[in-house]
Amino acid sequence: PAVETLWRPQGRFRRKRIQELQHFRILRRSAGIDVRSLTHVVEFGGGVGETVAALRDLGFSGRHLVIDLPPMLLLQRYWLRYSGLPAYLTKDLPSKATQDKPLGRTGVLLHSALTGPNAALRHLADATPETSLFVGFWSFTEADPGAREKVWPLLERCGIVMLTFGNTFDGVDNVEYLQKELSS
Repeated sequence: PAVETLWRPQGRFRRKRIQELQHFRILRRSAGIDVRSLTHVVEFGGGVGETVAALRDLGFSGRHLVIDLPPMLLLQRYWLRYSGLPAYLTKDLPSKATQDKPLGRTGVLLHSALTGPNAALRHLADATPETSLFVGFWSFTEADPGAREKVWPLLERCGIVMLTFGNTFDGVDNVEYLQKELSS
């Protein structure tokens, strides 16, 4: 399918990129958080990597950890590398990097949601809540409750949480679910 674009006097823009930039504009305007001040981003459900690219364009230079299903991680790695952004599957990193310490201070790490949060937590060992963002644009509340439970330890390491969601999905009342989880 063709990429949906918007035509403006300034040029042609991809609609998805405009959506991504609008999310971060809201973060800056409502909470006063500039993405350049962040050190870590944890993204649940990375799509094709658009959020990674948008954040890099906005000046984010920290570690970006994408949690997704293995086929999507391959697509993200391809697209990000094609776009000039180095991205690494955590399963392919040397065991020293995945077990003892994270891969440098920056970079894009693609982690399988099927392996659980413990291996991913290693890459957040040096994260501070004040400069760590958890992002879930629709994906978190579209996941089944079991998958959500696996991600909570990662979400709890981040002091800034940015979710977009519908009120219900697949029979789950997301508003009730989030209120319950956030109050416990």
